Amino acid sequence: GTLADVNAPTRATAILIDSSDAPAGALDACLDAIGRRTENPLVYADVGTEAVDAGRGDSASFDLACTIDMAGASTRGERLQRLYEAARRDGAHHVVVLDAGILPVRKGWLEALVSQVEAGAGLAACVRSTVVCLCVRVADVEGAGMRFDGSPEKSPMSQFVDRAAELGVPMEYLPRSNGNELTDFSGAVYGDIVYVPGTDSWISDDAMDPAGGERRSTPFKLRRDHQDEFVEWIRGVKAEGRVFYVLGMHRSGTSSLTSCLEQCGLFLGHATRVPLPDQPRGNFERRDANTINNAILAASGGDWRQPPTTIEVSAEHRAAIAELVEGLQADAPAGLKDPRTLLTIDAWLEATARPGLVGTYRHPEAVAKSLWDRNRIPAGEAYALWNHYNSSLVELHQRLGFPLIEFDLSDRESYGRRVAALALELGLAPRLSAIIGLLEQPNRARMIPADEPVPPVCQSTYDYLRKHRFERREDVGSLAEALLAWEQAHATTDGPASSRTFGVRMWNLGRHLPRPLRLFLWRGWRKLATVTHKP
Repeated sequence: GTLADVNAPTRATAILIDSSDAPAGALDACLDAIGRRTENPLVYADVGTEAVDAGRGDSASFDLACTIDMAGASTRGERLQRLYEAARRDGAHHVVVLDAGILPVRKGWLEALVSQVEAGAGLAACVRSTVVCLCVRVADVEGAGMRFDGSPEKSPMSQFVDRAAELGVPMEYLPRSNGNELTDFSGAVYGDIVYVPGTDSWISDDAMDPAGGERRSTPFKLRRDHQDEFVEWIRGVKAEGRVFYVLGMHRSGTSSLTSCLEQCGLFLGHATRVPLPDQPRGNFERRDANTINNAILAASGGDWRQPPTTIEVSAEHRAAIAELVEGLQADAPAGLKDPRTLLTIDAWLEATARPGLVGTYRHPEAVAKSLWDRNRIPAGEAYALWNHYNSSLVELHQRLGFPLIEFDLSDRESYGRRVAALALELGLAPRLSAIIGLLEQPNRARMIPADEPVPPVCQSTYDYLRKHRFERREDVGSLAEALLAWEQAHATTDGPASSRTFGVRMWNLGRHLPRPLRLFLWRGWRKLATVTHKP
């Protein structure tokens, strides 16, 4: 039997679903995604006579069903060929073939596939271990005599693509385009068009091998129970194109927070990782950003230790900021950390198309002790400096609103969990194991309990920060909790990773070249990086 919408047989593109060997629930999820992300879809899906009688596929609101004679069609290829022939008879100009369980990820996905074919590719295909999605013109199929019912030893779509290659049909392969992923969480987004689950992670409860346990069924449950939210997260929609500024007073955990967010997918570029006397892992700051901020503060009559009352930003400074931000946006989601940025933030925000802010603060006594250890700054001056920076943070928070993290490593796992939850809030991956691994490395930060007395000059500012601090919300059954639980249960013990080290090395080499040559090479690199690579 075949489930199809028979109201519009003249629609140009037919969707064929190869569902012969699909696990329970996979076809329903696929139909549901198609029904909600496709305008008036024309779908042909082999669901079996018993499934049609049971109304399978109702979640996608396909109210009308027709049947196609499957007598004698015993293999996947033969059944898929019957679906194709039905679509051809109904007047389809293009056919899109999907494995059951494949999820379209956005509206306009069908048009995006067809446009690639119309742009010159005879066939657009999504490849993992086998072909699981393809789009082709019916005229090309008929003209070349290609069929889906080949050898049962290989998947019908893979054979179809092999035959197309033999005939010299030009093919466009959809590139992997994940915005996020988690340890052992199989699956990928291709071309920002479809999500393809891994063969080991789309098992539903009633089709699950008992030996696989919860590990194999959890990804399926996430797609079933939180489909839209899950698809947006794995695409990286929330963090797409964003540059996040990590803001905070000196010695207040900006380096720790930035390095943790790097583990969650935030690109830092050529940030400093050279060990420093007070920061064994480096401070994760960019020297070019330091130079710009120092120049702005100096031109305004101050420096980081004596903040100016007003900030003057010249055209030259704005141009330097724009150039730096342009490079970050090319690798977004990206991050920038320099405590001085808290004083110059308006100039950075003006240059950023999609800015994001994250604040961090620390008990003023702890900051004062750290400033004495590093700079021999007296306590009174340190308190005043703490209040100046954090009053700016409060004013900015009241104006724009953003997460504020309390820097407290007295319970490193608790801090790590908050940062992982924050990463999800920002649209990144909650790589809890990498965060905890990073926090377990040597750190000389002194911790002072949050309820310790606060100097009077800092009290009201500190009270505001604590009142508005970011806390992990434990919403049972939410996607966030499910992803955090998955990461905690299945994460590896691999050490922390630096962000895109090859690109960082190339940038470090290129930044010493003249600006026109540097921009020319950078644009060429970006163009090369976006070229579709054939498997």
